[in-house]
Amino acid sequence: MAGKKSDTLIKGFQSMLDLVSGYNHVDEIRKLYEGVDKLLQEEFEAHPLLVYSKNLSGKNKEKCRLHWNKNAIPDNYSSDEVDEVLELLEKQNTNLESWEVYKSGKASYYSARIGLREKQFFFCLWKVEKDIPVEIMNYLSRFIQNTHVMFQKWQAFEQAQDLIYKDDVTGLYNQRRLMKDLDTCIQNFEDFKQHFCVLFVDIDHFKSVNDGHGHIVGTQLLKDVADVIHETVRTSDFLYRYGGDEFVIILPDEGIETGKIVGERILKNVKNNHFTVHKTGEEKKITVSIGVATFPEHASTRQDILEIADKMMYEAKNTGRGKVSPADEVLDPKKKDKQA
Repeated sequence: MAGKKSDTLIKGFQSMLDLVSGYNHVDEIRKLYEGVDKLLQEEFEAHPLLVYSKNLSGKNKEKCRLHWNKNAIPDNYSSDEVDEVLELLEKQNTNLESWEVYKSGKASYYSARIGLREKQFFFCLWKVEKDIPVEIMNYLSRFIQNTHVMFQKWQAFEQAQDLIYKDDVTGLYNQRRLMKDLDTCIQNFEDFKQHFCVLFVDIDHFKSVNDGHGHIVGTQLLKDVADVIHETVRTSDFLYRYGGDEFVIILPDEGIETGKIVGERILKNVKNNHFTVHKTGEEKKITVSIGVATFPEHASTRQDILEIADKMMYEAKNTGRGKVSPADEVLDPKKKDKQA
């Protein structure tokens, strides 16, 4: 018996080490649940893991809420047996500090603390027909709680970092994030030969709006134009407020032709939109000028690609405004003549 228990412990701890080694960085709490569920089923023939929460305030007297693996219940648990264990937990009038096991016939029901989040206490529950060694449960319980804490810290860090990279006025990414993403795009080209396209967008006659209606109206106009552009580009594209009335778009893994198409689409959608001056109810028609350039065809550094796209945007302004000026046609007049 001692030898069998020793083998079970060794095998169990080896599986735990395999699980722990994969959780240096947890970006989704679901991954924790899936990993623990897999371990329990493979090593201890457990029924699927269930994750519940209950209200910390005590104001909500409803039963614990099932958060994860709802589809596993019909084939693996009866509602009566789950309710029985949940009622035992409720009667304790305290949150699990670590883990508990409840016997019912030949089955053992384990519950383990996950942690606190958004005024809710989270715990997991599963059923096995054989006991899990105490040593394994102690280690597993600590791992679950520590990983949950790590996830919350990572989430808080991501939220704080997101604020650093967001523009206060439009809610778009800002210039700081643009520079970071351009470095990533350039690295992707070096590693995978993945080209990318940059569009530089500027609102035409924006200064006259500010001068004629004030900065509050100008700020609202910026938001409205940002919304139109955001609705026009794909979810896989990246949109930034560069500064003032200027926006930048990155189209990953796309060339100049796609850049022209996207640019023309933005022109059309902005031109066809009615922008309302909220203070007076007056409707204004707006146009934008757009420059387009690609990497590495027109640039070799992030500064180059921005300067070329910016130069193309000014080319659009200087030749009539409300148009798209692509670098291949401006820098290679022969190509423009052929298309004409």
